[in-house]
Amino acid sequence: MTADPDPTPEPTVRASPAPVTVRPAVPGDAAAVARVAAATFPDACPPTTTREAMDEHIAAQLNADVIGGWIASADHAVAVAEDTAGRVVGYVMTELAPAAEPAVAAVVGDAPVGCLSKLYVLAEARGTGAAGALMAAGLDAMRARGLAYGWLGTNVHNHRANAFYERIGFRIVGERTFRVAGHAETDFTRLIAL
Repeated sequence: MTADPDPTPEPTVRASPAPVTVRPAVPGDAAAVARVAAATFPDACPPTTTREAMDEHIAAQLNADVIGGWIASADHAVAVAEDTAGRVVGYVMTELAPAAEPAVAAVVGDAPVGCLSKLYVLAEARGTGAAGALMAAGLDAMRARGLAYGWLGTNVHNHRANAFYERIGFRIVGERTFRVAGHAETDFTRLIAL
């Protein structure tokens, strides 16, 4: 005689992600931010972007030297999210004096505007509040500079990011072409009043 199997399986217990701390980046963070950038940039690309194009973009545009330049620049604000072990798990880079974006200029005219250029969080840190805290740091940096609006570009196929930006209050004001190592992609151009 065999025992009947237990009809109620053991519950699966999943640990909640550890909370994060957001702080301004310092020069010594450049290599850690570059590691996060290399790990997360492919998440923002649609399936049509080749791995070769992503790797080329990461090597040229998201290396420690470039990121160190952002950290040192008065026209950029970079903040990092750290886990409880002090490991960088996300970052935001805000351009405080960006080049004009036509779709944005068509809406805001000559009003001072900034660009939330990068916001990335490692997969294991999602659900910790890191993205929201990094977004707040980026928007606060623009407000501190006295900017009236902030804009960002997000690939039209990046549904998770677009839903997040929509919840924050960024609205679509146009589209633009974003190049990943010569490979053209279409981004939504989104705008928020600060």
